[in-house]
Amino acid sequence: MNLDKMTVNIKPLPAYQAMDLGLSMARHWYYDLWRLWWMSHVPVLCALIAVMAGLNYIFYDDDELWSLLSVVLFWWVKPIFERELVIYLGHRLFDDDFGMDDVKRVAMPSVMFLLIRRFGLRRMMVMPVHLLERQSGKFAKQRVTVLSRRQDSAIGWHAMAVFVVEMVLYAVSVIVLTMMFGLGSSFGEGEQTQLPKLLVIALDVMVYVGVVAMLTPFYVASGFAMYLCKRSLLEGWDIEIVFRKLLARHHAINNNHVSTNTSNLRQDEP
Repeated sequence: MNLDKMTVNIKPLPAYQAMDLGLSMARHWYYDLWRLWWMSHVPVLCALIAVMAGLNYIFYDDDELWSLLSVVLFWWVKPIFERELVIYLGHRLFDDDFGMDDVKRVAMPSVMFLLIRRFGLRRMMVMPVHLLERQSGKFAKQRVTVLSRRQDSAIGWHAMAVFVVEMVLYAVSVIVLTMMFGLGSSFGEGEQTQLPKLLVIALDVMVYVGVVAMLTPFYVASGFAMYLCKRSLLEGWDIEIVFRKLLARHHAINNNHVSTNTSNLRQDEP
């Protein structure tokens, strides 16, 4: 981590102001974050739709049930695909050398941790500690506890607010599509069209995936900003940056004096 190359003015901020900073970061890098999210999701999404459509055809012919199960399963595993966004933000902010080999090295422990503790509200504190600080075990737990201190409520409200907005947008989108096209779905009771099962499930899941894709960059960036601002407070980044600037200015002044003296000596030579 090189504070001199930091591209965002990170300083100690209250949790909700840190969230606002994260939203600004997400807007600035939204396209890259959004594209990265889709690149990691497309293979899993296609496999999920195909598997659910096959199970629907073999075991139980109920498009709404399997659409709902697909959405729930996708919601369950989606934290796995947020780690690429955390790594990207860490790289852009700190200019760290963190390549795909490092992602593969930490992928499985992170996958197991996120699946086992899916309902934990501290996910945006846990992922940077594991992926960027490369902490694990007892040290990671202690680190997350310290970073979450005095902002647990903000972290919880942050996660719950995103979840509520996500569910509302999904429900509204599905209801609108059902009313417009009469598609059978996991929400509402419109007249079902005679579409293939795979297409019905795919449309329902894609609505939810579209909502998640739209919100995830903001969720990850705002949570990551809370992590950064708390870390800045604990480690005194703002003070360190000020001292580094003063030191750089001092070196520049000394270099100017040396250059001036050298030039004067050369002029005095016969």
